[in-house]
Amino acid sequence: MAIENKHWAKEIVQRTKKRDDIVNNRFIGNEINQLSLTVAQASASISDLKTQLLTYWSQVPLYKGPRSAMDAMAQGTLTSSTTEFIASKIVCISLAPDRIQEKAEQLEKVILKYLYHFTEHFKKMTENRIRSAKAQMAEFKALEDFQLASTPPHWNIHLILKSKMKSWSTKNKNRTILLKCIELELPAKWIPKIASSCKADESMISQQEV
Repeated sequence: MAIENKHWAKEIVQRTKKRDDIVNNRFIGNEINQLSLTVAQASASISDLKTQLLTYWSQVPLYKGPRSAMDAMAQGTLTSSTTEFIASKIVCISLAPDRIQEKAEQLEKVILKYLYHFTEHFKKMTENRIRSAKAQMAEFKALEDFQLASTPPHWNIHLILKSKMKSWSTKNKNRTILLKCIELELPAKWIPKIASSCKADESMISQQEV
């Protein structure tokens, strides 16, 4: 938006406290570098764990035998003679390299599915922020056009309406939040802050019930 439309989003201006191109460009660059570093670190951690898992699968043998006998051995409920007999029937095998790679790829797909699922809300939040920034840009351009075409009386009316519109916007936002709380059966945060002045006969109903 800054490069193509020469407009800095309100979110950026609030962080840097100015519309200076140099300062804001530096701020954006630092944010992108920090995010890229975080992603690279997470990717490196996943790759390291994948390598450790491949190494583990290639070194630890697998055992095949009767399921009931394996469970009994794990629980320690077999006698020594029976254990020796069953142990002689158990086969020790190792996974082939291609089989290990197949398991690793399956695990990688599970991890990717997990990441996509739990970052979906972040994607939606970012899209909403972009739409909000574009709407703010349109409003800012309209305000600039109004400043060029307006007369002093127009500007005075604008200042009066600005405060009223801001108050209406806040009340409408609170109303929307309250309606959503009612819909989801969640008590609003401000309810516990209100001191109840309701008077009742405490011989028939307790204060807590009031």
